Amino acid sequence: MRTPVAALIFFACSASAHALCIYGGDLYAKTTIEQEFHDSSIVIKGTVLSEKDVLLRSTKEEDGEPGVVYRIRVDHAFKGMPAKVIEDFSERDSGGFYLDAGTQYLLFLNRMADDDRAKGVAPGALRVNYNCGQSQPWSGLKADTEELLARLSTPSRSPQP
Repeated sequence: MRTPVAALIFFACSASAHALCIYGGDLYAKTTIEQEFHDSSIVIKGTVLSEKDVLLRSTKEEDGEPGVVYRIRVDHAFKGMPAKVIEDFSERDSGGFYLDAGTQYLLFLNRMADDDRAKGVAPGALRVNYNCGQSQPWSGLKADTEELLARLSTPSRSPQP
């Protein structure tokens, strides 16, 4: 009888810390390019311009959790109509998705939820769809990935001013 309770406590605590990768209810799910393309509102090839550390405030003033906001130049939009430069937010924890300045990435992104605490420090920022998924450095893509993205993509759209 204790095992289900312990498991429930473990998953509840882990989920609130964003330390586990859960996608569609599956722990450490293996996603595909097609699946994440479908589930993301914006898919881009982008270059990280800069990063800024931020502190997320909870309801208690003395508490705060570290995060990071990346400024990214959109080199090509495969899905959605992003601005020429966007911001991406990630927590600074074991479930974060970290980027390196000057590096080009394939990013599957979604707008942050209305109740997301990060909106206070990065209004309008996006988040990677799944931290353990298909977002990755552009240089590490398989040879046929760009062709697949082109097939999945609506007609190429230029970034918005």
